[in-house]
Amino acid sequence: MNDRTQLAELASGGLGSEKKGKQKGVKGGGKGGGKGKDSQSSANGGKPAPLTVVFVATRHHCEFLHSLCSAVGLSATVVYGTMDQEARKLHLDRFRKRQVPILIVTDVAARGIDIPLLDHVVRQKN
Repeated sequence: MNDRTQLAELASGGLGSEKKGKQKGVKGGGKGGGKGKDSQSSANGGKPAPLTVVFVATRHHCEFLHSLCSAVGLSATVVYGTMDQEARKLHLDRFRKRQVPILIVTDVAARGIDIPLLDHVVRQKN
């Protein structure tokens, strides 16, 4: 199975979709609770699409992975350190409201992000 297929299956909840409790390493219980309906819920039998956060090392990795997601038809958003605060807030709000199921973020930019009830957390190795 190639990387694109694995990424597509992960985002749709197919790869490792059995949940074993809350993910550790990302704070939960913050504002925005993710209770809204997302645009991809009908594709999952009425269930909201699983929320996935992908941690990468650099802004370039964020942009590259975002372009891969777009190429295979996955909706994703990015957050990295050199973005202005308003852009970061807009991208995070889209993710929290389940408008996009994948958030690609640099390790440094992710500090202090509070997103409750994540389905998947991925850390890309270099």
